[in-house]
Amino acid sequence: MSVINSHRFVKHIFAFILVVLLVIVCCFYYFSHNKSYKNEAFSKGEDIYLNGVKYLQISDINDYSITNIKICTTDTGIKLYEIKEYPDYEYIAGYSAWDGSIYKRDDE
Repeated sequence: MSVINSHRFVKHIFAFILVVLLVIVCCFYYFSHNKSYKNEAFSKGEDIYLNGVKYLQISDINDYSITNIKICTTDTGIKLYEIKEYPDYEYIAGYSAWDGSIYKRDDE
């Protein structure tokens, strides 16, 4: 009887450790793929301001890959994502429920 209880105790400890590790992995994934907790954006007409920097809507970029790394969501609900080739946010992708656009940082 004592051996059965010790096996049950070990199983419970193992399950607890597994759940804790799962929570840690999920938190790491969330914070590495969701940068919205440290960014702020709002729309003004067709332009977007990300952390106070103006971005203009463009259509002349070719050969790019949009990542699943969410930068943040604007005040109008546009979700902004990183572009793989431009991790410095020179170009960003914006998606709303009905449309998607590419934005370029206005360096002027």
